[in-house]
This record gives sequence, structure tokens and C-alpha cells, in this order.
Amino acid sequence: MAAAHPQHPGTVSADANLSPAPATAILELAERARVLAEFLSRRSSGDVRPLVVPYSVLGTFVVPILYFAFPHTTPTRRWLFRARWLVFIAIVLFNLDLMRSTSSANFATAYAAGLLGSWGIMWGATVLVFTRPQFEYELISRRRRQGQGRETRIGLENGGCNSHAGGERGDWSKPDAQGQGQEPNSKPEIQMDRLDEDVKRSLSEGYEYYWQPYPADAPFLDRLRWSINLSMSFRGAGWNYAIATIPRPLKPSRSGSREVVRMDTIPIRAHTGVTRCLTRREFFAKRLTSIIIAYLCLDFLAVLMMKDPYFILGDPDQSHPALSPFLLSMPYSLLCLYRYFLVMVGVWSALLLMFSLHETVQLLATPWLLGPTQAELWQYPSVYGSAQSILDRGLLGFWGGFWHQTFRHSFTAPLQWFFGGGAENLKKRSASSQLVRATALFVALGVSGLLHAAGSYTAVRETTAWKAPAFFLASAVGMVVQTALAGLLRPVVAPRSFPRFVRKAANVAFAVGWTYWTAAPLADDFSESGIWLYEPVPFSPLRALGFGHPGDRAWRHRWGQLPYLWKGGRWWESGLAI
Repeated sequence: MAAAHPQHPGTVSADANLSPAPATAILELAERARVLAEFLSRRSSGDVRPLVVPYSVLGTFVVPILYFAFPHTTPTRRWLFRARWLVFIAIVLFNLDLMRSTSSANFATAYAAGLLGSWGIMWGATVLVFTRPQFEYELISRRRRQGQGRETRIGLENGGCNSHAGGERGDWSKPDAQGQGQEPNSKPEIQMDRLDEDVKRSLSEGYEYYWQPYPADAPFLDRLRWSINLSMSFRGAGWNYAIATIPRPLKPSRSGSREVVRMDTIPIRAHTGVTRCLTRREFFAKRLTSIIIAYLCLDFLAVLMMKDPYFILGDPDQSHPALSPFLLSMPYSLLCLYRYFLVMVGVWSALLLMFSLHETVQLLATPWLLGPTQAELWQYPSVYGSAQSILDRGLLGFWGGFWHQTFRHSFTAPLQWFFGGGAENLKKRSASSQLVRATALFVALGVSGLLHAAGSYTAVRETTAWKAPAFFLASAVGMVVQTALAGLLRPVVAPRSFPRFVRKAANVAFAVGWTYWTAAPLADDFSESGIWLYEPVPFSPLRALGFGHPGDRAWRHRWGQLPYLWKGGRWWESGLAI
């Protein structure tokens, strides 16, 4: 990849009287200018266009939302259900064209264009091919509770609620098999310490929660809200397809039952360590803390990375003339470990900042857009799981517990469709079959690799398409190897014969060692794509304190990098260019 780049002013000999820091500064400026000039040249020739809102999101969000806003569950509308294949083909063609023709001088936006297009195809396949949302998906909603009055108020004060305090499944207020109603003292009490303040307020105001199937007979705006919520709930919080790694209630016993939801069955902490907040004060405090930590991490990394030509050009050459004496003195294996660690922290920080900001804004804006139920605290569990997952399960725990699971539903949808029965059936099969378990790993991580490959493809700079998929598939191999090693050692070494800390250390060592051994393709691909040249923070405290290159400005975003109005060849291609 480095050979594809022309020589830059930063690649100077030692007698050019330039210290390493100014050399990397010149290299950074020259590369930014080169990429900008290349993008403007390709844009003026019509080879690429910028990412334009709303045009660029038509295939990923607008078309699916509008399609599901019209009911196709009735016999007279089955033609609309069969038309899903045409809708899916249109989404695929649109997003392929988007990835072919869209890029940006903004490095993050260029990468996001590929993510947007590929995610649109994956999500379209999930809801149009592998599942039937209007027949299968149900959303937790609110309705007025029947028989409000003194009994209800007493029930809430005592921790019980007639219609809300259902059993594991269903509504306890319904007659039993003998046609007699349940006795009041036979109804389990609500575990009030598990309810967040939003749920408590809703219950006290006379509401109950229930599983709402597709509202085919409701007004258009209600159906549109249902459809928008479907497209915005990546992890399925509040839906019957919610992924298993987040806190979620018991699923309904049968489709379309409109059963009451037992909200105190939602754990505060899932088995992966993903948690939910019980008060808005706690939620905003945690999200603000995450935003501050991620912001400072990104600022630190931006300063540090721009002093290493690897993060500027994607060139791993240890003998690069602009490399600092400190980095030159490192053994190559240690230099790689240092770079891979920065990449991992950079990705973790960027996602933490993005998701924390998104959740904060969505919680505040959702009431008027999607209704009050979708703006309650239990809908917004934490992004990452606990590091305990890595200690307990090694590489399996890293990908299946600690790392964010935003796209898990779509990554596993193909196999769920193939085996039938959804996630529960796939879980049962994988528990009893090592082949099914391995196949699930390769499919999920392979699809993730394709998602990242598309982001690399839409970068302005030249990249290599196979690198991202190679990393993710290698991670799947690692999990299979870890499982096989554990199976081989278990008969020989009894788990009780080793202290717990030794087993945890071995899990961490395997996860770190395997990731280090396989990280080069993804790390190189990120750097080649130029995403580390993106300015992640508008104001840099570290540069204001003088820790950047000489002459670096503390305010990083300039007017030329901000969104601008774009006039496309056709009126619908015009909009806000990012």
C-alpha cells in the first residue's frame, strides 16, 4: 500500500536538518492535501459524489420504513408481502451503487459510506428475507390498565399490581383453567427494586406494558412509528427479538397474544455485564462520564498517532525516515503491540463516544418521535459488556460478551433462518453441535468482515478488500481453537486443580495473544483507509497545552470540513453533503 503513495515532504533524509516531529507534521499535512485534491478531482470528473442526506439513506432507512408502514398481514394485502423481493432487490441495487459512487474528503464519512451501504443490504436481508416482521416481531408498548382504582393503588404501594404482576409468561389477571380468577394473594409481588423510575411512574399513572404485534388496524402514523422503531432498534431492546446479551424481559408465550409484560423480569445486569440504569440521573451521569472519557482518549490518541507515520500512511515500515527515535528503538514485535493497542483503544473510544451521544439524544428526542414507551430508561442498556467476560471465556468472551453487539441480530439472522425457529432454536442446536456452533461463529464474523470491507472500499485512498474479512475470520478460527484446546485439556487437567486466577490469566493470555497474532490486516486496513487522519474532537485540550505538533491549532474542525449544501445531477440527489 505504501508504494502507491508518492513521496512526501516528510520522507526526508537525516541531513535535511528536520527533527522527527516536524517530519511527521509535514507528512500529515501533505497527505491531507493529497487526499483532498484526489477527492475533488474525482468529484469534478463525476467518478464519486459525497454522502448526501437524505438521498444516501433512502435504501437503508427510508424505503424499509415506508414499506413496513403499510400492512401486508391480511389476505387482501398478500401481494404487498410478496412484493418484498422487489423491495429487497431495489435496496441491494441502490446500496451497491451508493458504495460504488460515494466517498468523501472527510475520512470518517468516507468509511461510513461503505458501512451505511453494506448495513442497508444486511438489514434489508434480515427484515425482508430471513424474517417476517409484521408476522413475527412484537414491540413492548403501554396501554391503560383495566379496573383502575383503590385496589390498583394499594397494589402498587405494596409492590403488587393486578394485571402487571404476571407470572413468567402471560397475564395473571386472566381466568385460570377452571374459569376462576386468580386469588389476589396468589399473585406474585412485583420486585420494585428492579423497576426503573420511568416504569414506576407509568405504573403509578395507571398504565401496563404489553406485547404489541404489528398494528395493522391503527392509523398510518402509529404504523409509521412502529416501523421507525424497528429500523432504529439495532439490538432489539423492547422487541421480542432482543439479543440475548442485553437485559430483556421474558418473551411472550405465543405470537399475537398481547400478553402483559412482567417488567421486573428484566435484569439490571445481563450475564455479559451489560447493565441498565434505574434513574435518569444515573443514566445521564454515566453517559456524560463515558463521553468525557472517550473524548479525552480520542484527543490523546489523535496527538500520539500523528507522530507515527504508520497512522498517517498505513505504512508499517519500521525504518520510515519520519519515525521517532523512541519508536525506532522498539523491537518490531513490541512496536506492533503498541500500534495494535492504540488501534483497539481508538475504535473502543470512538464507538463509546458515538453510541453515548446517540443514546443521550435519542432518549431526549424519542418521546415526540416514537412515543413515551420508547423513551424509557430500560430501552438503553450500556454499549459494552464487562471485562469479566474475557476473564471467564477468553476470546469467546471478548467477542460474545465484552464487545458491543450492535449488529448481532443481522449477523445471526441467516443461520436462524436456515435452521428455523429463530435465535432460541439456533442456541439449542449450537449447544448440542460443535459444527453448528463453529458455523455460527464463521457466518457472524464473516458478515462483520464484509461490513468493514465495504467501509474500506469507499475510502478515497487505495485499500485492500480482503484484509478486514481476514481478521474477523481469523478471530472465528481462534474461538474454535480455544474451544478445542479447552476440550482436549479438560480430561487431562481438572479445572479444580488450578486456582481461579490461573484459569482467568490463561483466558486473557489466549485472547490477547491470538488478537495480537491476527490483528495486522485490520490495523493496516484502518490506517490505509485514513480514518486516523480524521479529527475526532472539535477542540483539543492537549494541543491547547502544547502537546501536538508545533503550530497545531486547538480548534480542529475547519469550515471546509463541515457539512455543505450539494446540488446533484437530479433534484432527489441534492441535499446536505457530509
